[in-house]
Amino acid sequence: MEEILEVIKIINNTYEKCFNEYEPAHLYRDAITTFTNGYCYEYSLILKRFYYDGIIVLQNDKMHSAIMINNKIYDVNGIRKDTYNFHVATGSDFEYIFKYYGFFSTGFKDYLNKRVVKEVLNQKSYVKKLVKI
Repeated sequence: MEEILEVIKIINNTYEKCFNEYEPAHLYRDAITTFTNGYCYEYSLILKRFYYDGIIVLQNDKMHSAIMINNKIYDVNGIRKDTYNFHVATGSDFEYIFKYYGFFSTGFKDYLNKRVVKEVLNQKSYVKKLVKI
């Protein structure tokens, strides 16, 4: 659990550095605001690159996506305490996500993913496997 929280911290810091360098339109400067206002699925996909066994979950009201790793649910804020409020995302849930959630532009997404991978691998030697998403 601690290692996942460390990776989350690296992702959040890297996002803020990338924002300052890339200055994408329509995004917030800080990671927590961005990934709790429409871009939570993007965050789940970033974490899934490092924890490929992670399962995408959705809040029961469909207002937030997160990832379940080792039976614990994580998002930009760290570990979620309200696990009862989430379910494993189904096909119709993914349709909803693709219709209503925010997605980064391809250029910023590629830029951010490359930087996150580099930062995590440089700082955390225990992260060995990456999955291309």
